[in-house]
Amino acid sequence: MKIPMILKGLMINADQRGKGRDILYDPFRKWMDNCYRGLPLGGLGSGSIGRSYRGYFQHFQIFPALYEEKPILANQFSAFGSRPNGKSYSTVLSAPTADALKGVDKAAIGSWDWKLKEKNCTYHALFPRSWTVYDGEPDPEIKITCRQISPIIPHNYKESSFPVAVFTFTVQNSGSTPADVTLLFTWANSVGGRSELTGNHTNSKMMERDGVHGVLLR
Repeated sequence: MKIPMILKGLMINADQRGKGRDILYDPFRKWMDNCYRGLPLGGLGSGSIGRSYRGYFQHFQIFPALYEEKPILANQFSAFGSRPNGKSYSTVLSAPTADALKGVDKAAIGSWDWKLKEKNCTYHALFPRSWTVYDGEPDPEIKITCRQISPIIPHNYKESSFPVAVFTFTVQNSGSTPADVTLLFTWANSVGGRSELTGNHTNSKMMERDGVHGVLLR
């Protein structure tokens, strides 16, 4: 007797739930709107972390066949600018939807500068690269270009499968006075899902070489 595929899938899901495991595919689950996805980060076959064209990180797929769609709002790039006349500007380089910010603690992440003007931003993608231009953000006379690239190297599968990504930033000042611009990167000690709540996480400084500073999250 042949069992219909949909029935077989439901039986497998019931068995997985009974063993306390995550379900690979649940046909009854309400999926989030995916129209904001941009180019993912990471090498071939090493899992990936998605990044929305709106600037935030989402769609964590580090573990095989399992992924977390919801954005983690602590994972952001932010920019701060100041000039000799005392004027200062700041913004998170991300524009989450109203639904993503709903229920966020106003005294914590909700207090960040979520005031990026989307009309000043342009997103481009050509796999494995993407770049976003923030023209007039946060300072009206500053242009910031963020470039991301994943290690897709022709004829080199080994290094193309590294679970890494590189971000570079270029800052241009079109104003008549000098500008002091600082970039901030924040990241929850997590690989998506509930991992940030499991405890026992640590962080430490990495080796410094040629003026490069790093932080190792575990």
